[in-house]
Amino acid sequence: MIEKTKEELIEEINQLKSRVATLENSTLEDVVRERTAELEAAKNDLEAINANLAESENRFRSVFENSKDAYLMIIDGVFTDCNLAAVDVLGYSRQELLERPENISPEFQPNGMRSDVLAAKYIQEAQKVGWARFEWVHIHKNGTPHVMEITLTKIIFGNENVVFTAWHDVTDRVKAENKVAKQLKEIKSINKKLENYSYTISHDLKEPIRSIRAFSEFIKEDYADVFDEEAKDYFNRIIKASNKMALMIDDLLVLSSVGKIDIDFLSVNIDLLIREVIDTLQMQISENNVTI
Repeated sequence: MIEKTKEELIEEINQLKSRVATLENSTLEDVVRERTAELEAAKNDLEAINANLAESENRFRSVFENSKDAYLMIIDGVFTDCNLAAVDVLGYSRQELLERPENISPEFQPNGMRSDVLAAKYIQEAQKVGWARFEWVHIHKNGTPHVMEITLTKIIFGNENVVFTAWHDVTDRVKAENKVAKQLKEIKSINKKLENYSYTISHDLKEPIRSIRAFSEFIKEDYADVFDEEAKDYFNRIIKASNKMALMIDDLLVLSSVGKIDIDFLSVNIDLLIREVIDTLQMQISENNVTI
C-alpha cells in the first residue's frame, strides 16, 4: 500500500474544491439564465398587453370624438368628458358642459321630479344593472326645450368605473307622436258625435215613416169599399216602401257601427234581391220607359 504524501493530498483537495466551485457557478448561471428568460417573456407579454390597451383606447377615443351622436362620460356623478357632437347637439361649449351641467336641464322634468334627483336615480340604476334608457327634457343654450333619448351604460375605462352616456334628439319624433295622438283624440270625438247624430236622425226619420205607414193602412182599411184594385195596389206599395225605408235606416245604423260589432255573413238570393231592387225603383223605371 502506497501512502500519499501531504502535498499530494492537498493537491487533490484543491482539485475537488475547484470542481465543486465550477459546478456551483454553472448551476447559478443556469438559474440566472432561466430567470432572465422568464422575466424577458413577462416583459414582452406586458408590452403586448399595454400595446393592445393603447390601441383599444385609441379606437375608443376615435369613435368617441368622431361620432355624430352626442357622447358624455360620467365619473362619480360628474361629467368628465364629452365629444364634439355633444357640443353641437346640446348647444354648450365643452367647458360649460363639464363645469356647469345643471344649465342643460330645467329644474323639473315633465313627470314632476327634480332633474338632479331623477338624474341621480338613473345613474344609480345604470351602476346597478349595467344600463338605463329614458327620455329627458334638455334646454338648449338658445332657450328652446328639446326631448332627448338618453342611454346610460356602465363600463370600466382604465381603472375607473365610468357611466357612458349617449344622447339622441327625438324632439321631432315626440312632436309627431303628440300630433297623431291629438288627431286620434279629435277623430274619436267626431266619431262619437256622428254616432249620436246618426241615432238622433234615425229616430227623427222613422217618425214620419211610421206616420205614412199608419195613415196609409188606415185609409186602405177605412175606404176599402171605395178604392179600386189599382188604388189598393198603390197603398200596398206605399206601406211596403215605408217598411223598407225603416229597415234601410236600421241598416245604416248597423253600417255606422262596423268595427264595433260582429258582422254575420249570410248567403243571399240574388234573384230575390234583384226583384226587390226593381220593385223599389219601379217609379223611375216607369217614368223613363226602362225595360229590364
